[in-house]
Amino acid sequence: MLWTCPKCQNQNEECSLYCKYCGERKVGEKPIKTSQPRSHISTPTPKTTPKIQHLSNPEQSFSHQLKPVDFEVLDTYAAISMAVGFICYASAIIIFFFSLFNDLGFWSGLVMSLTPLIIGFSLQIVSEVINLFLHGQKSWYLTSKYTYVNSELTSELLKKIEMLEAQIIKLCNDENESKN
Repeated sequence: MLWTCPKCQNQNEECSLYCKYCGERKVGEKPIKTSQPRSHISTPTPKTTPKIQHLSNPEQSFSHQLKPVDFEVLDTYAAISMAVGFICYASAIIIFFFSLFNDLGFWSGLVMSLTPLIIGFSLQIVSEVINLFLHGQKSWYLTSKYTYVNSELTSELLKKIEMLEAQIIKLCNDENESKN
């Protein structure tokens, strides 16, 4: 089963939480949010129940730090150059057949249609290079986003584990002192 990304309208597998094209979170999946700033970590007293602290939202902070560059103009140039390339191919065919039907000869028709063929081929190469660049940019952005999110979550989890270890050690020490 597939789900449609609300941002880019591409189809993704049901098991993926993020769009594989733009990195948008799956609709219905809530990002982990925090009620406190990240720098404020309170340590509960040993006799009270610890408050549950939520992780920050690294996706949101990544989006504020590095916004994806919008290459709509390049995408438009790629589409236009592809279309004009096909028009050049069509004009080369028309020129070739026009020269054959007007008794200009096979070779002169071939020479006259060579220029639009070369232009059409060049435009298609330009279009493909632009598309490869755009694909690389999207891949780089998604890789950077996932790396950032994973490192931020890992860092927060390690801090919370250290805090819990310190609390456990303190509780054990308090218990040992109370027994003595």
